[in-house]
Amino acid sequence: AQGEQGAGVTKTKGGMALLLNSANVTFRRIVKNFDDDITTPTVRKFYHWNMQFSDKDAIKGDYDVQAHGSSVLLVREMQAQNLLMIANLFGDHPIYGPMLKHGDLLRHIFRAHMIAADEITKTDREYKQWLAEQAEKPSPEDQAALAQIEIAKQELGLRKDEMDQKSALAELEWDARLKIANLTYDSALEKAAAALNMKRDELDAKIGIAGTDGSRKERALAAEIAMRERTGVSSGGSV
Repeated sequence: AQGEQGAGVTKTKGGMALLLNSANVTFRRIVKNFDDDITTPTVRKFYHWNMQFSDKDAIKGDYDVQAHGSSVLLVREMQAQNLLMIANLFGDHPIYGPMLKHGDLLRHIFRAHMIAADEITKTDREYKQWLAEQAEKPSPEDQAALAQIEIAKQELGLRKDEMDQKSALAELEWDARLKIANLTYDSALEKAAAALNMKRDELDAKIGIAGTDGSRKERALAAEIAMRERTGVSSGGSV
């Protein structure tokens, strides 16, 4: 009855809790005596003094002193287990979950384990401020979508640069082909002009030769005609 583990007690979490509660039997008896002999009489005397001599009417009334030292020790472990069970069962419940005061529930769990809840938990104001900061931040899905958009923008930028490079190369190639075509055209024109000049020179030479021969024949014919008129005999074979 005072914490000795018998053969019928299982070595589980619940069994160890029973053993710990049983081990506190003697200690609870001492606390019970302290509540009955010291705490209750002392607080009752304070109460009687205030009822008789205090000038504050708001505190006047019928009260009874109840010291819970031993009962707190008895139910502390059970209360901690019950609080954890409530948090696990109803914390995420779609109907009962919104009805719970989750901040107060968490603080009671810490206190049931004898931990200063105010030192490690946020106040309601700090929690609301944290929620507001989290609401301003993009969610993981939004961050992933933004990352994909950024990647798409980079890919579009790379494609645009590639298209610009191809366009510049095509423009350079077109300019080169145009220059080559112009050079070829100019060369062909020069060759055609040179050929025409050569043919014109040949024609001019032939025309000059033909003119010279014609003049010479005309002079010979005139001389023959003159000779025949003087002598009556032709000096050549033309007349």
